[in-house]
Amino acid sequence: MKLPLPSLTVVIPNFNHGHLIEDQLRSIFAQTVQPAKILVIDDASTDNSVSVIRSLISSRKNVEVICKEANSGVVRAMNDGLHVAETECIGFLAADDMILPGMFEKSLALLARHTEAALCSGVSLVHHLSGNHEVPNRAAYPCSTSAFLNPAGVRSSLLVLEDWFMGNTTIFRREPLLAAGGFDLDLGSFADGFLSRVLALRHGACFIPEPLAIWRRVDAGYASSTRRDDGGFEQIMLIANARMSTTFKDLFPSDLIARCTARMLFRVLCARLDNFEARVRELLVAVQPVALGSMFPLVIRWATRILKLLLFGMLRFRDIPRVALSKLARRRLPTPEASARSD
Repeated sequence: MKLPLPSLTVVIPNFNHGHLIEDQLRSIFAQTVQPAKILVIDDASTDNSVSVIRSLISSRKNVEVICKEANSGVVRAMNDGLHVAETECIGFLAADDMILPGMFEKSLALLARHTEAALCSGVSLVHHLSGNHEVPNRAAYPCSTSAFLNPAGVRSSLLVLEDWFMGNTTIFRREPLLAAGGFDLDLGSFADGFLSRVLALRHGACFIPEPLAIWRRVDAGYASSTRRDDGGFEQIMLIANARMSTTFKDLFPSDLIARCTARMLFRVLCARLDNFEARVRELLVAVQPVALGSMFPLVIRWATRILKLLLFGMLRFRDIPRVALSKLARRRLPTPEASARSD
């Protein structure tokens, strides 16, 4: 017997993605299960976003566009959508990503079977500028089949694995999301990932070990921009650590706080090393020291790589077997367009 599916609102924050949002909207319109509401929040775009969006939704009654007069940022736009929505479930999709066929139907069906779960997420393909799709290795998944993980199972998995909650595949139950206070503005691009951890540790979560969305990994993206700003990234780490230790200390035992913080610290230090290498290259181009020739940039590159390996061994030594397996088994798939051409 098929259970009735929970109702769904989809929130799409948009800022100057008029050249990409059509792909996301069309991928939503093609879903076998349609959201009760699609809410596009345009964050004071200066490009042709609004006209593109309006032309795409002209015949659709379940889509609404909210145009903000001043830019307020992605996280605030997400919270705006959260408070406007009235459905049981809600998803937040980036304007520059795409979802894959069946995402809503599969996610909502699993949530219908596990009413205690606060969210459902899946795998996201990473779309590189080269045109290839990178498929995460199964060593990074918390389960091998679609399943519900209770809070104890989530806690055990987070001690062993990286955070597996991909924002562009996550469907939340709205009430637990509101009860947790919504998305923390101070956590920036980590706001959805952090809140997913909180809700999964408090209520449990569902996971579908198959690709449900495509993440366009571009330098101008929100997450990529955050990682380049090592100072801002450091602040996010410190705030996340404080939240785990105080506001949500009932959910995060000391060993889990240590593991999560060590992983974030590694990323912050890697960002600092990347920025240092980039700055050295800029200086070399500016002064062109003939005596150093082309060897100096190579030495700096290898020095940063060696330092990253040392930091990984110190901060994340327990992750070495899993990450090594993941690197060895990582697959890259051509885009659907390239596959069609080869056929």
